[in-house]
Amino acid sequence: MNEEFSFMKEKIKDKPFYKKKWVQVVCATIILAVLFGIISGYVFSKMYRWMEKKQTEEAVQNIEIPKDQPEVEEQSEAVPDTSAEEEKEPVIVEAELTLEEYGNLYRDMRVVANTASKSLVTVTAVNNDVDWFNEQYENNGQSTGMIIGDNGVELLVLTKYSEVEECDGINVTFTDDSVASAVLKKYDVTTDLAVISVNLSDISENTKAKIVKATLGNSMHLSAGTPVIAIGRADGSEDSMKVGVLTSTKNKQSVVDAEYTVLLTDMLKNAGSDGVLINFKGEIVGIIQEKHEAANMKDVISAYAISDIKSLLEHLSNSQDIAYLGIKAVTVTQEALRNGIPSGVYVTDVVMDSPAMLGGIQSGDVLQAINGQKVTQMSELTAVLERLSNRQNISLEGRRLTKDGYKKINYTTSLSVLE
Repeated sequence: MNEEFSFMKEKIKDKPFYKKKWVQVVCATIILAVLFGIISGYVFSKMYRWMEKKQTEEAVQNIEIPKDQPEVEEQSEAVPDTSAEEEKEPVIVEAELTLEEYGNLYRDMRVVANTASKSLVTVTAVNNDVDWFNEQYENNGQSTGMIIGDNGVELLVLTKYSEVEECDGINVTFTDDSVASAVLKKYDVTTDLAVISVNLSDISENTKAKIVKATLGNSMHLSAGTPVIAIGRADGSEDSMKVGVLTSTKNKQSVVDAEYTVLLTDMLKNAGSDGVLINFKGEIVGIIQEKHEAANMKDVISAYAISDIKSLLEHLSNSQDIAYLGIKAVTVTQEALRNGIPSGVYVTDVVMDSPAMLGGIQSGDVLQAINGQKVTQMSELTAVLERLSNRQNISLEGRRLTKDGYKKINYTTSLSVLE
């Protein structure tokens, strides 16, 4: 019987297509090309954004707002002797205005107001809410904005921070009724002032031709009895005006790290009153406010004196942080000096958990220097802080009352930003 034995039966098969060397080389090349494309695309995107940002930064120009100085009366070298001259009584001439003259006077004031109003805009804060029926609707709040200027890329507008603090969008309506979207640029919670910006590319050339930058006056020359015009939303409604006089220009309001003059008027305040005060030249001398109201100003229009806040406006316009120490203080007066209090700024209050408290400053201390720079009044302290930056370590010198009198004391702390 014949038996056949087969020890091995083998069939040689070709390699799978995907295992062939040339296929693997092609696939690897494709994968590397894709990876290279992704990496180069990512790098290009980053570089493009960096270059775009760099070009934008180079195009942006800092806003400069000239500061005001109080008038210094010139002293003559020789004072003539007038003892022998008779004192002359001032001559008072009474005159009655005719109805036509009275009408012309108010017409002229309206012309001044209309011209100054070209630098004002309406700021609308848009909020998307849901009603009881789960239906969405827009809730819009409006306030007055003042055009400060432009930095070559953006148009800058000053407005109330509380109106745009938490909203889903901001719209700016110009004098020709055109509308553009804006974004919050910088704000100051102490004064409730904020600067918002509109891209110049979003404004038509026709509107740009009608835009007028606000003319800022000098409030240091104002006195009680000076006539002023309130424009903007003077009575709470758009494009309204009131005419009155200043009743006080010496009202000082102590706020955190600063002291501002608040102008008082004889004009009654309505709900939603805001805007600016202008003089008869059309210059803005005050920003209507309601953040800091004393008992004697709750029912009347009051405003920040423009000269006191020009430096603040410059900082906000240039997106610069405002260094925060956290004290309320007043300048030591001549009378206080005679009573033994050292010169400097007298601390009346220290904000809880502020850099001042962490540095050991207490109410009743008298601060005299910051980083070696002498401080004799509140305006000097504010000016020094404006030149400092967030998280900067500083040293202060002052005096503290002890049982043995005022003793020198040194403090160190790190500044922050007030949110």
